[in-house]
Amino acid sequence: MKRKKLVVANTENDTLTLVDLENKYEVENIFLNNNNIGRCKKRVNISSINRPCIGPHHIIRGSNDSIIYTANSYDNSVFKIDINKKAVIDAVYVGSCPKHLELLDGCIFVTNTDSNSVSVIDEKEFILLENIPVGEKPHDIKINSSKNRIYVANSSGYSLSVIYLDSNKIDKIRLRFNPFHIGINKNRIYILCTQSNGMQQSIIQVLDIKDNILLTELEVEGVILDMVVIENTDILYTTNALDGFLYKINIEKKNILEKYYLGGMPNCILYNGDNLLFISDALKNCVIVFDYKKGKIIKNISVGLEPNGLILI
Repeated sequence: MKRKKLVVANTENDTLTLVDLENKYEVENIFLNNNNIGRCKKRVNISSINRPCIGPHHIIRGSNDSIIYTANSYDNSVFKIDINKKAVIDAVYVGSCPKHLELLDGCIFVTNTDSNSVSVIDEKEFILLENIPVGEKPHDIKINSSKNRIYVANSSGYSLSVIYLDSNKIDKIRLRFNPFHIGINKNRIYILCTQSNGMQQSIIQVLDIKDNILLTELEVEGVILDMVVIENTDILYTTNALDGFLYKINIEKKNILEKYYLGGMPNCILYNGDNLLFISDALKNCVIVFDYKKGKIIKNISVGLEPNGLILI
């Protein structure tokens, strides 16, 4: 299914930017605070929504194509948003500083960085079901639906928490570095460990998903903030916030194949499944459209302040 719009979560001015990919990248903003108060259900905490900072950090699509969800780091909430009506229609309050979301089998899983927990929300009823304790400062979360497992990157805990949904068991994979972002591709877990504890470089690790054995590891100078793996290849792309470059890496050969200068502070990165990468720039407040097959920037799109999460709808 071809996605026609890009949605960007702008953390510092409480907006979502909608980018029309079929109409010359025209943009429209959705304000998540005052403009939506009158449209919210009674259960929403109005005083909280009226605060200066909601802080939308990450977004996901819902089971219904017209619904998206935002993790609001400053508001300790998850918003349910009707993207067609451009309105917040409900909210659930979770742990402290929610960062990332995933959806599986009618449940939304949310990492709460300052509560060391994962909140579970019933998508249909949109109520909080439980909070699951995990490691220190959980940031990213990914689901392996084939194994019915959830992986959580504990960004100050030198570990991944593994939640086994079939048995409700929680296990921990110990790491030598603090993980920030994770990805799952086929039978591998890709772990991005950004700079910490005086390190001068970031680390990308690849684990076998079956037995958690380390398959390969690559050091990259700088502050690597996000990565995407190109399907059916050994190629991944990373954003380096320190030098403003996009790196093309063959992880099997441990080689940086190409460096593309983007400038600014490239942050989150989204792959469209074809030839485009969408990259948020937290310094220039824009999204870069990059054709990775041609190796060049197609467009710089001005969005809100401190763009983070990206999805296609």
